This record gives sequence, C-alpha cells and structure tokens, in this order.
Amino acid sequence: MVSLRGRRQVHRLRAVLCDLWHLASALAASSKACIQAMADKAKMQSIAPEKVLETFRIVRFALATKVLGDAEPIFEALQKS
Repeated sequence: MVSLRGRRQVHRLRAVLCDLWHLASALAASSKACIQAMADKAKMQSIAPEKVLETFRIVRFALATKVLGDAEPIFEALQKS
C-alpha cells in the first residue's frame, strides 16, 4: 500500500513532468507567450533549473535533428554533382 506522502510525491512528479513537456512543446512551436507562461510556472513550482535546461537541450537537439533530416535532398543533390 502506498502512503499518502508517497502519493503526493508521485502527484508532484507527474505535475513537474507535464509542465516540462508543455515547456518543450512551447519551445518547439516557437510560441513566445506559451514559453513565458511555462517558464513562469516552472519558477513558481520551484522546478530545478537543471531540469529546465535539460528540457531546452532536448528540444534544441530534436529541432537540429529535424533540420538535418529536412536537408537530405540538398545533400543528395550535392553528391550527384
């Protein structure tokens, strides 16, 4: 049986993960208003700065990978030259 304290910790962890997921989505969508709102919420919930920066790094890597994938036709055309 999970204690009440354990349930609260699980609930807090889920809330933090959801907020980081929302921040990542806002960053990926380049929505300045949403980014600001989620940054404020992360600060209000005392989410560790390391976790916020880790979320930023994941989004940055994902977007960089997308750009490389989107550029495949360019690389193919250069190889054929």
